[in-house]
Amino acid sequence: MIPTKTFELRQGNRFVPLLVIDARNLTEEDKYLFKKSGFFISKHNNFLFLRTKENHLSTRTYLHEIDPTFFGIAVDYIIDTFDTLKSAQVIDVDYIAGKTTRPVEPYRYDHA
Repeated sequence: MIPTKTFELRQGNRFVPLLVIDARNLTEEDKYLFKKSGFFISKHNNFLFLRTKENHLSTRTYLHEIDPTFFGIAVDYIIDTFDTLKSAQVIDVDYIAGKTTRPVEPYRYDHA
């Protein structure tokens, strides 16, 4: 089974639901299928990110290019701490960057 987790990316009022696929330990068959889908899984590119609101699967490099401040910080943090993060956890970019002293509450609590 391929490990996946969901995360709630936040920065101020910005909210991005994200599904992360951990492709670090794929079988050769899985790697082949991802490659045929346009995703080359390598030692340096071994996580895939699905922005669920846009239904768009991306790599770390692409997300860094489109928004290095928001996605760059969030994606690097997720990759570095994936094994210790819980699914559905809030990833607060301002908190990670040291701009705030407490992480925000999950969006689902604010907008239930």
